[in-house]
Amino acid sequence: MTRDSRYQDTQSKASQFFVGPITQAVPVPLQEPRPATLQELGKVDHTVIEYVPFRKDFYVEVPEIANMTKEEVDNYRAELEGIRIKGQGCPKPIKTWAQCGVSKRILDVLKKNNYEKPTPIQVQVCLFSNQAVPAIMKGRDVIGIAKTGSGKTLAFLLPMFRHVVDQPPLEDTDGPIAVIMTPTRELCMQIGKECKKFAKNNLRVCCVYGGTGISEQIAELKRGAEIIVCTPGRMIDMLAANGGRVTNLRRVTYVVLDEADRMFDLGFEPQVMRIIDNIQPSRQTVMFSATFPRQVEALAKKILTKPIEITVGGRSVVCKDVTQEVVILDEDQKFLKLLEVLGQFYERGQTLVFVDKQENADSLFRYLLSLTIIAISD
Repeated sequence: MTRDSRYQDTQSKASQFFVGPITQAVPVPLQEPRPATLQELGKVDHTVIEYVPFRKDFYVEVPEIANMTKEEVDNYRAELEGIRIKGQGCPKPIKTWAQCGVSKRILDVLKKNNYEKPTPIQVQVCLFSNQAVPAIMKGRDVIGIAKTGSGKTLAFLLPMFRHVVDQPPLEDTDGPIAVIMTPTRELCMQIGKECKKFAKNNLRVCCVYGGTGISEQIAELKRGAEIIVCTPGRMIDMLAANGGRVTNLRRVTYVVLDEADRMFDLGFEPQVMRIIDNIQPSRQTVMFSATFPRQVEALAKKILTKPIEITVGGRSVVCKDVTQEVVILDEDQKFLKLLEVLGQFYERGQTLVFVDKQENADSLFRYLLSLTIIAISD
């Protein structure tokens, strides 16, 4: 059975799942540029480059936190959903945002967005940040393992802004100072939106992701950006575009890998490693993941230096707020089942469909469009 044969002869069957007529439409081809290959992005020899020294450690422990006993620290971590620490020299957890040394402007933005305290009052939003923010602000490499909704984004954004503003201003040909890598366009856009809430006027945030035109993103990068939020594949495209004249990694000193387990599952490890290998070894790197399988642990050992591991819940915990249902089907039944599920959820919101390869995503995308089902492919 060919890949596309699963989708044939579905016009009449699909009508039972959707209200209203389903008409034949001409499939719309994707307007994606040819992806760059890893070979087009050459490896950097860091031994011949004299990097400018930079500061990592911005954390000053306030007396209230410094005076906490080990027992008090252990009890407080237990209150925060049993935060567990692995690694030497981890700072004590904070109780208020002001204790981690963020500016008054950042404090005002936190308050405006209802992040008044990094405590359980925020119903999971800031639990993780109590421990992760001081560890990252201290300049340490960090592995953060926590479920979605535990404050991971704030945990790496707040130290990042302090790190970036301490650097010299960008020159005309400089690339970013901070790079945040994510597995999907949706997460890239979400983090970019959060960044722009907190970024000062003189800090530019650029989102770089696939599934959309590349020209506007190239133009934005050429204007300069201190912070880039990206998907690995599109970032490779940008670094290789125009012979490497669009942007570069020479100034990068702060790197974030968000949802590292998803990146590994989607096969992005080669792209992630090539990007990381081209960033100066003295960088600060933080990795966040909802689960921590052996493959992700092996990746962490390659790219992190003496990291602190911060865990909320289990190392392989899956979010309790997600209901999982497993349906075992023959190959030729999958597409009709998908149409049935889409019909059930059509009026309730968006549906995210995962496939194993990009070509299968594109093929499914075209057939859904042929059924006049609104879809995008990433």
